[in-house]
Amino acid sequence: MMERLNLKAALGLTAVLVAILLGLLLPQCRFNWVWHNDEPTKIIQIQSREWNLRHPPMLVTLTSFLSGEAGRQNQQRIAEIGRCLSALGLALMLASAVLLVWFRAGAVAGIAAGLLLILQPDFFEIGHYFKEDTLFLGGWMFCWLALFWVEQEPGRRPLWLAALALALVVSSKFVGWLMLPVIVAGLWRLRGGEGLKREGPGPLLLFLVLTLWWNYPLLVHWQWFCESMNDEIVRLQVGDYGVALAHPVRAYWDLLWQQVPSLFIYSTVLYLLYGLWRRSFKVVEWAMLFYLLVYAGGLTRSAKYSDRYMLPVTLGFYLAGLYGPLLMLRDWLQRGGWVRRVLQTLALSALMGFALWFKLPQWLSLYDGFRHDARLEMADWMKKNLPPNVLVAEDGYVKLEPKQLGGRPVVEDLFVADLGSLEDLRAQGVTHVIISYDVYHRFVDGLITPKKGEEEEFNRRRDFYQGLLRSRGILWQEPKKSPVALHPGLTLVDINKN
Repeated sequence: MMERLNLKAALGLTAVLVAILLGLLLPQCRFNWVWHNDEPTKIIQIQSREWNLRHPPMLVTLTSFLSGEAGRQNQQRIAEIGRCLSALGLALMLASAVLLVWFRAGAVAGIAAGLLLILQPDFFEIGHYFKEDTLFLGGWMFCWLALFWVEQEPGRRPLWLAALALALVVSSKFVGWLMLPVIVAGLWRLRGGEGLKREGPGPLLLFLVLTLWWNYPLLVHWQWFCESMNDEIVRLQVGDYGVALAHPVRAYWDLLWQQVPSLFIYSTVLYLLYGLWRRSFKVVEWAMLFYLLVYAGGLTRSAKYSDRYMLPVTLGFYLAGLYGPLLMLRDWLQRGGWVRRVLQTLALSALMGFALWFKLPQWLSLYDGFRHDARLEMADWMKKNLPPNVLVAEDGYVKLEPKQLGGRPVVEDLFVADLGSLEDLRAQGVTHVIISYDVYHRFVDGLITPKKGEEEEFNRRRDFYQGLLRSRGILWQEPKKSPVALHPGLTLVDINKN
């Protein structure tokens, strides 16, 4: 049973950490609503009142409600409200993680976990966007906290918490439904059939009501939903734009080592081996381990790729890598007194120091990146240095319009390479081309492979982009860096100097 005083202290300090996170994050959520690749589609759904159902409708439905009738006419307002909801999802993830680590490994470990997650750039960045990912992460972490609470405290109250958490995670992203059998199995293990029959009807009803409420458009437009899901399943098999991830295992393995400090990976593996040997895992740890194995296995079979898909695995390594060594020391030195406390403090200091050395420079760069906008900086350079009669061709995701370029006309395609060869573009009067790494990387980074039968088109696009990147006419260039929404890796080329 959790002591009431400890719970009160834990909630108070967790609220402080959440306030720090939101204070750092929310002021940076005012950038142009067009810049992020996925946000305009959500805004179009809200203004048209037609959900595309590629994702659960909870986020767009809630954003639409909070925007109000008048606010739906203002795209920037809609985007900022959606980003605030995303920030709250990240805050829920942070709070749940802090409380779980706090009650599993102690107050200092919980506070340390909160500080590390605030300064983890991959989580901090995704919290700025009108995306479902942070709601999923928040619900995902909330589920583990609720399952741990069920294990610690008898009675019906923690089951209500589990029902709320499970409704949130399955309603935030479709992959959240993988949590349902895992959490149910954990509850069955902890309460048994008789316990769930006695205590479970109320929480079950809460889960059903919330899930149906948050997902009712799926039921109203069932055929539409099935068509959207079929298209998403095809994308998992062939990738976006018909180009698939060539080596998914290698790509996600490399990404894991980029997102997680190596010491945390080693300490997690050590803790897993120790827990399996001693059989000292809590039910929540068995459940999380099983889920992450299934989830990671699914990632390595997917042709689609995104850094954000890896975030649940990253979060699992951060938490287990932090409190695992502390629990092992506690087991080894059960009667160690001050020796145990000193060793735990040294271990925690080493983990914290290594993580900050590994991630703090990236976080500071990310934080500074949100204070600048590569598109507007390029547009300002062009207005000052190019004559008004130029004609610009650009990748679709560059998203610069004539009004931002001082009236200079713009033609675009998703892949500017599809507008024609450089000779064709010159014949059309095009003088300058802007390309975005966020678009063309799939043709030049070697991670993806073309769909069978589309090799010729893939090679044509690859040769076009590689030619521009080697051009002598490059006038302005910034590499892709975080945040990608504001710094997608832009290159401006004068094709008459090529």
